[in-house]
Amino acid sequence: MVSPNDSFIELENLLEKKFSLKEVLIVEAESKSSDKIIKKQAGSAAATYLRRTVSKGNIVGVTWGTTLQAMVDAMPTKPIEDIHIVQALGA
Repeated sequence: MVSPNDSFIELENLLEKKFSLKEVLIVEAESKSSDKIIKKQAGSAAATYLRRTVSKGNIVGVTWGTTLQAMVDAMPTKPIEDIHIVQALGA
């Protein structure tokens, strides 16, 4: 098994260049993993990304879904002043 920490850097860089993206994160999952496990891994990666990138004055748009819930569940506490969380979709 390949270590997920550095194993996808080349592919992430390739995708960033090809599609003019600021950052790509690839999350490794076993082929036999359940949807629940995959969402938990993706949510954890998203929580790490958001914690690293969110800062004072940001507006963060969120939607509904089980993967987003997994991100919220994995989100560590980070006190930030003047941040706004807004619903981006829904009724």
